[in-house]
Amino acid sequence: MHPILITSILLPVFFLAPQDVPPPGSTPPGAGGANQETQPEDARVLQILKAADEATRALNSANYHAEFRGVGALAGRAPVAEGDVVKLRDAEDPELVMIRGEGWFFTVNQADRGAVDFIATFNGQKIVRLDPERQRYYESHGGANDGQVLGGAQNLNMREFGHPTPFEDEINARVQTLEGQTMVGDVLCNVVYVEYDIDPAQSARWCFGVEDHLPRRVERIDDDVDGKWGATVLTVTSLELNPEVDPAVFTLEIPEGYQQGRLGGPVPTSAPMGTGSARPGGG
Repeated sequence: MHPILITSILLPVFFLAPQDVPPPGSTPPGAGGANQETQPEDARVLQILKAADEATRALNSANYHAEFRGVGALAGRAPVAEGDVVKLRDAEDPELVMIRGEGWFFTVNQADRGAVDFIATFNGQKIVRLDPERQRYYESHGGANDGQVLGGAQNLNMREFGHPTPFEDEINARVQTLEGQTMVGDVLCNVVYVEYDIDPAQSARWCFGVEDHLPRRVERIDDDVDGKWGATVLTVTSLELNPEVDPAVFTLEIPEGYQQGRLGGPVPTSAPMGTGSARPGGG
């Protein structure tokens, strides 16, 4: 999804149930199969994007490790985060996606604290984040502060895992270029560069697994950070598809002795460019 969809306001999560979607791991013609070499490049890249859209919509749950950081002119401006993320489509309400993130994050406006540990969840009703070092908790029931409460979990969230049409913008982009292949962790990926059909132009570079078609890395590009090139990069590794997940993990109990913190603590100072829709869990 293109960066213009990102806002500072997070809304309830909606996820449309997929219809007639092949399971992750299937290979539509031209998206990595034996006939890909005989297809024109524009047909190949479109098949890759369509396969990514279908495979991503097919996920009911996901478990993965993620890293987020800025590069180029955004290296010293964007947050840095690393941790583990679990996402689950609610069994009773398939339009709802829950998320749990646990790891650490760093922000420039709180550089004196260094890497800050966090646990954050969204259970479909409220967001809670724990700060174990300071024994504080933050919570939100929906509103403009949702992103601040999520903290590092916002940056580590591959929002396409939970969006009704995760790669529609890429499929309709005005520029789509297959740049080759690379490895993300131990996964061979197709590399696709897109320029979105918006003005001013926005661009991104995606890495999709050759076998399962799922996104493993997205590089959101900003060609004019005070006249210089920069980007934010979200990398997903150790991706587990449709694992069994207990919904209880998305509800955090406040530990004894924790005090409610006020916003303005260690939170992202710049929105993660284009990591999906503005909703906590996805769609």
